Amino acid sequence: NIGKMHQSMKEEDVLKVGRFGLGFQSVYNITDLPTIVSGDFVGIMDPHETVIKNEGKTGKRFPLEEFNIYAAQSAPFEGMFGFSNHANHYDGTLFRFPFRNDKFISKISDRMYSADEAHRVLYESLAEEAPRLLLFLNHVTTVELYRQVHSSKSFQPELLLRIAIEGGNVSTTRQWCIEKSMASQTAKGLQTPVCSISECAISVEGPLSRGAAWYSYLVCNTVGSSNAEMVDLAKKLKVIPWVGLAAPLPGPISPP
Repeated sequence: NIGKMHQSMKEEDVLKVGRFGLGFQSVYNITDLPTIVSGDFVGIMDPHETVIKNEGKTGKRFPLEEFNIYAAQSAPFEGMFGFSNHANHYDGTLFRFPFRNDKFISKISDRMYSADEAHRVLYESLAEEAPRLLLFLNHVTTVELYRQVHSSKSFQPELLLRIAIEGGNVSTTRQWCIEKSMASQTAKGLQTPVCSISECAISVEGPLSRGAAWYSYLVCNTVGSSNAEMVDLAKKLKVIPWVGLAAPLPGPISPP
């Protein structure tokens, strides 16, 4: 739950991966103070009450125009992708997860990240997974990773990695999967498997990828099952029998 730790609003929603505890709470593996700016509001999650003091709260949502009250938290956002601390609205959403360090004793985890380790563990692992990262997501089609140029006071983004999924059938296939998974929640739907097969390509470029490359896949999604035991198990676990399989085609290939 992005609003409350140790609680979930998705336990009964079979279409949400967050019901398995893989959602927003995972950011606490690297940070103690997540901050979100979106639209007219700011949200600060502060489990240790180091910023939101004397209020008896471990988090707070407030109007963007009041962000400057917490100057140390608002300053890092200034200039980021058009954000201004003098505005009362931001057309988009920004997340900030400051890495845990030895300047503060965390009650959540003793795992800390130096700048070099963050680059190696997080950035390089993202680059390694890039060719497969977007294959089975429902909505995301592009992921970009930037680094701020330290020599400039203003935000000068340096693109490190860009991952995008291409193909004329990508949006159609994803919508098909969502619709079929919703329809399969009926007893009859669970017992009637349906299958979709499509092709897609994932482009990876930027310094972390050591050059631009395209990876082509044949993707198969099957929703439902004719196996009675599988259907019964799915009902007990409150999940959907949904299997996705991606077979890499010869590549990496040149851009089409």
